[in-house]
Amino acid sequence: YRFPRLRSLASRKATEGHKPLSLFIIIPSLNEGKYLGGLLDSISSQGFPDLCEVVIVDASENNRTVDAAESHKNDLNLRLVKSDEADVGAQRNLGASVAKYDYLLFLDADVVLGRGTLTRCMGRIQGKQLAVLSIRHRADRNSLAIRATLLLIYALIILARIFGHPVTNGDFLLTNRTTFRALDGFSNGYLLGEDTDFPSPGNVLGTRS
Repeated sequence: YRFPRLRSLASRKATEGHKPLSLFIIIPSLNEGKYLGGLLDSISSQGFPDLCEVVIVDASENNRTVDAAESHKNDLNLRLVKSDEADVGAQRNLGASVAKYDYLLFLDADVVLGRGTLTRCMGRIQGKQLAVLSIRHRADRNSLAIRATLLLIYALIILARIFGHPVTNGDFLLTNRTTFRALDGFSNGYLLGEDTDFPSPGNVLGTRS
């Protein structure tokens, strides 16, 4: 998936005069070598301040993830953490446990960020309030099957919110350490949905998603 630029007026106003903030990006990987390079390219082209670190939490059975990371070591403040558990929730929690900064961004390895996405999103989530931010995405290939899949995903998200469950698409989740700890991180052992489940306890905590 390729993330579009955020164009809302609120986003632009939030970034005016905004002092750069530190960001820790966490990417779980399981044999994602062929996708990872595109994501890392898009992160390095964001023009984001130097106070940004990327950690890849890898549970791959091959070296393609390592090769993709090595090819970007001069472009990004990047490190690789090996996970013994091939579980996305556990990998995300492991990445968060080594985070140096207050702001945490969880990304799937097969996404690509649109230009300016990080700066605009960071302008929307400041302070210590409980918050989880996600953004809509668009497919990088225009086909009926992909459009139908995205339509179904967002229909289910809207339906869940109507019934009081603030789930969201989980391939781009921006939060802060305060919220992450309050929500006890991600659930382990999910085949699917560990990310969409993450904001749900926030309904009790007052998290906005």
